[in-house]
Amino acid sequence: MKNLLKKTAALAVALTFAAPVFTACRRKGGDGVISKDDPWYDFSSVEIDRTNNEIYDYIYTDFVGMEGDEIVAYSAGSLKVPDDFDYENADISDIQVAFVSVYGTDGELLRDISIESALREANLGSNAYLENVEKDAEGYYVSARKYSNDYSSYDIYRARIDIETGEIGRFEVIEEPDLPSGVDLNRDFSDEGIIHVGEGYDVHKYWYYGDGNMYSYALLVTDLSDSAQTTVIDLRTELPGTSVYDISSIIDIGNDKGLVIGSADDGNIFLIIDFSDMSVSETDEDMSWIEDDIYNMTWVEGIGSVITNSDGIYKIDYEGKTMEPVFEYSSCNANRYILRDLTPVKVEEDRIILTGSPWIPQVSSWRYTYPMNVYVLTRASSNPNAGKEIISVSAVDGNYSYPLCEAVSRFNESNEDYFAVLDQRYDINEYVDGEASTDEEYGMMYDSAAAELGNQLAIDVMSGDGPDIIINASSYTQLDSAEYLTDLSDFAENELGSGYFGNIFEAARVNGGLYQMPLSFYTNGILTDRRNAEDGQIGFTYDQYVEFVDEVCNGDDPVYGGQMNQFLLLFSMMTDLMETDDGAVNYDNEAFRALAEYVKDHVNEEIDAGSGEEIYYDDVYGNEAAASYRNISSMTDYVDNVINGDKVFLGLPTFDGRGPIIRSDSSAAISAQTEHPEGCMDFLRLLMSEDIQLMYAAQYGMPLSRAAFTSAGQQAITDHNDQLDEWYSDMTDDVIRSMGVNPARLSSSSIDEFEQMIGSLSGWYTSDGAVNAIIREEMPAYFAGQKNLDQVIATLENRVQTVISERS
Repeated sequence: MKNLLKKTAALAVALTFAAPVFTACRRKGGDGVISKDDPWYDFSSVEIDRTNNEIYDYIYTDFVGMEGDEIVAYSAGSLKVPDDFDYENADISDIQVAFVSVYGTDGELLRDISIESALREANLGSNAYLENVEKDAEGYYVSARKYSNDYSSYDIYRARIDIETGEIGRFEVIEEPDLPSGVDLNRDFSDEGIIHVGEGYDVHKYWYYGDGNMYSYALLVTDLSDSAQTTVIDLRTELPGTSVYDISSIIDIGNDKGLVIGSADDGNIFLIIDFSDMSVSETDEDMSWIEDDIYNMTWVEGIGSVITNSDGIYKIDYEGKTMEPVFEYSSCNANRYILRDLTPVKVEEDRIILTGSPWIPQVSSWRYTYPMNVYVLTRASSNPNAGKEIISVSAVDGNYSYPLCEAVSRFNESNEDYFAVLDQRYDINEYVDGEASTDEEYGMMYDSAAAELGNQLAIDVMSGDGPDIIINASSYTQLDSAEYLTDLSDFAENELGSGYFGNIFEAARVNGGLYQMPLSFYTNGILTDRRNAEDGQIGFTYDQYVEFVDEVCNGDDPVYGGQMNQFLLLFSMMTDLMETDDGAVNYDNEAFRALAEYVKDHVNEEIDAGSGEEIYYDDVYGNEAAASYRNISSMTDYVDNVINGDKVFLGLPTFDGRGPIIRSDSSAAISAQTEHPEGCMDFLRLLMSEDIQLMYAAQYGMPLSRAAFTSAGQQAITDHNDQLDEWYSDMTDDVIRSMGVNPARLSSSSIDEFEQMIGSLSGWYTSDGAVNAIIREEMPAYFAGQKNLDQVIATLENRVQTVISERS
């Protein structure tokens, strides 16, 4: 899918500087206390959101530019449509709204400039539609597209906006100079706006999609030293036969050159524009140092080309192939999840301003809005956290989620003794080596990386060099002992108690202890009509499932994936059946043999279309009406999939026909070697608080807190009923049901029913990367008939037991 991310240039005058870097984890050097001299920036934030459901059907707001200390934004949307609105004969512009707004950095609205009224005054007619507001070298302008009466062609009109006076000039047709010929400009291109490249050039992007299956760009380059001097660079001519699907950034790399970064047929593409002669060439330099950040680039006046991520703001040094820190977010207490999606628009030594419209998880997805955020970071004279001891928090999957980052922010704001920092040394993505072209290769690659990371983490935790708090490591089972992690059983039973789902804690216990506390959870299984299940049935044995697929699903297995992936999925749901009483591995048993035989005889190999042909899920597993493989991770999932009375949710096929299994990708553990157990427990308490648990419910599944569960459930029911009220105005029950939505209005009793279902769960999904990697290497020989099961089991037991013994 084409990525149409809009990059907004920073247009403020700023001072060039390199802010001192506040090192997140300094415990190795013996300095685990924050000093008053450590740099610190206070922050303030405001949301600019014009949403008013009484007035607007929808409205959105985007940042356009800065004028001194004033923020210029563009809002556009639609008024609430009257019930008697005549779509065929009415002027659609009567219900459209658009205005430029000017705000202070504190969010105060200073003035609105109406655009739709100016469009009406221009008498362009009902076929004219506003497109966007941009800023170029001459200032701000608004674009409109006026279609012919039969909509077969259109003209582009522009009008200049005086931000100070609020006056809008005449709308005039623009004539782009010498745009490429050979396409119908009225039908086959889209205007993607302007990218500012350094202080010397504006590049207007036009994406062409009209040449059969070819896609490409024309770049209209304006020399800002002479705004009348424009040049068209046609990438269809420069790169014949190559489709260019997206240009995410064009950055100033010095020497009067720009680096064009985009995506093409074979992945990322990097081009060099030499502005001195407007030539284009493809570079063969190693760009791996910048590839992960190609969608996070912008230009800041006085600083240059920068990238932003969850760590901070970094200046791009193209010649040195490095990114130098300008400001690291550990020097402030703002939510890092939000900061990563904001764009710096002014960077000064004592103040940084960022704007953007980040996605912030909310329990309610009904009428979700993306308000524009403005963050102002102001340098403090001294660090207010001086004297606090540092505790480090590391998410091993690299996922620093909104609730986790919010917990860090709140903890540092409220805790008087400890300061939490993010330790990003243990990101599994940094351990992944190579590329994968199939699901099997991808699985092997990540299982191998998990094994390597788990070993390194175990070594560092034992030596005291690891993180104090480990997030999302529940699959790293080698850590699940009192040598590595703190047993949290007493905390769960006596402090959290009945206000939380105790059966989930019980299921998560390993080796007699609760070493990794679930922060949220979900379950998956088979959804089918109740009439397809026997009374009291909660899952499938293998024989039952084979019969179910043949007779109910007409041979289409709802569980997708090839033999190896299905084997590991089902294996991970019953690892309790694969060990002896003393904890040794035991694959020479009926449960393992039955699983292996079932997969070999009844699961197809991974589908390989060959010749570049694309195979879609529905082409192979297309019998959803009979049964489907579903995740239940929220009240909404339960409402729309299970609760309407004629459906039943069953466990996947297992040796003993057990019901749906508990799964968790979000967890917290405390190092047994931490020097700050009190601070770590304080942080864990915050993670388990109702507020943070409700945030986990919005992003990562069902919360452990019953209070948060009830709040999320009630919101889901309210959203569901509100949605039905709107849909029933022009839809029938059957249409709503065909959309996968339960057509019945719901009450709070649905929450009780869902809670009872959760209370019935007891099995735990356990996946160990090191064990999985071995299984991936050994089991294919059995599936292919190259070895018998006895041979494979003997090798597996020997190799897996060796790995487990070495961990001890």
